Amino acid sequence: MIKDDKKNIELMDEFHKLAIKNNIWYSIDSKMLYGSLLHSGFVPWHKKNQIMMTVESFNKLKREFPNRVAD
Repeated sequence: MIKDDKKNIELMDEFHKLAIKNNIWYSIDSKMLYGSLLHSGFVPWHKKNQIMMTVESFNKLKREFPNRVAD
């Protein structure tokens, strides 16, 4: 596994834990989901994590973590 791939996995893991702990809904986007199903896990060439969330979830994320969310 390439160093950047490991960072992406760690970043998604941390975001997932944060979302679950704070009851923030999100989902990975369709391309990332489809690729992970085809490859039984993280897709090696994905260089960015793509998620989607409702406006309400995004606003809650901004409210809870104002210094960590970029608009």
